Amino acid sequence: MEEKLLALIRLARNRRASDIHFIRRGNSLEISLRQPDGLVQLEQDIFEISLLEYLKYRMGLDLTRLHSPQSGSGSLAGTDCRFAFLPAQDMETGVLRLMQTDTSLHIQDLSSDTAVTEFFHKLAGRTKGLVLFVGPTGSGKTTTLHAILREASLVHDLKCVSLEDPIEIPDPSYLQIGIDEENGLTYERGIEELMRHDPDVICIQEVRTPSAAAKLFTAAFTGHFVLATIHAGNGRECLWRLRDLGIGEELIREQLDAVISQRLYPAAGCRGVSENRKEVCLHEIITKPEILHLLDKGVYPPGFRRLEDIVHQAASDGSVCREDALRDFPR
Repeated sequence: MEEKLLALIRLARNRRASDIHFIRRGNSLEISLRQPDGLVQLEQDIFEISLLEYLKYRMGLDLTRLHSPQSGSGSLAGTDCRFAFLPAQDMETGVLRLMQTDTSLHIQDLSSDTAVTEFFHKLAGRTKGLVLFVGPTGSGKTTTLHAILREASLVHDLKCVSLEDPIEIPDPSYLQIGIDEENGLTYERGIEELMRHDPDVICIQEVRTPSAAAKLFTAAFTGHFVLATIHAGNGRECLWRLRDLGIGEELIREQLDAVISQRLYPAAGCRGVSENRKEVCLHEIITKPEILHLLDKGVYPPGFRRLEDIVHQAASDGSVCREDALRDFPR
């Protein structure tokens, strides 16, 4: 059974998957991979229900409490993994997160657009302000933040502290703190603890509650440079999401400096399962002028290139597949 499990991990890695999803219904097991091009179900007859049972054991779940939600972690095929298990009345679901291990990525590797990489280089040298990153799972937000934090620490000698759930890219160049809600380390408590470390740069992955959002803005107001991720589709949606989390418009106007929205796609013609498959990361960046215009008018400024415009332009140029662009931004 170990051999089958390791084969599944290697398959997921080859397809650049960030997660493996399991759904057990009766005597059947569905397995899907969260790949750069979306959630793709495996058509297979090799992996059976016994594989899911073995995975629970390997991830350290309490096998006497399988009627309750649990999470566990472990290493498989040289990959650090985190497993979340959720039982329901007629089914079981599980998600295995595959942690990234490549700490060598640099900002210049994030995009072929020099304007984007130059903007990220400037972020790496900042010591004040608030910048948010948005995008779905698998869009490369964690990788982008890691590259910025690494450069801030190693190049600019800034003290960087990151609060993560879980820690996906372990890196000794800056301090990483993992959320542990069972032992009282929530995002809210974690932000308070980060402040006591006297950091130059604070990174929060990700902001989910009104209290965490409020502490995020407090950290920026007290003179730190704050980077964070938040659940939204683009810059405009991010501003509305902040309002939903109870952040007042005046505070957004004063404290928020930029929102980066991104998507990650296989390069056109590179949809195979090779480890060397190329990917294209596309970014929408709104800064203070666009933020103020969106708050005043509710729409992007005239002539501004929205994320969907950038994605469809990449499809027209042949950089990404048109079907990927249409999947995310139908026209």
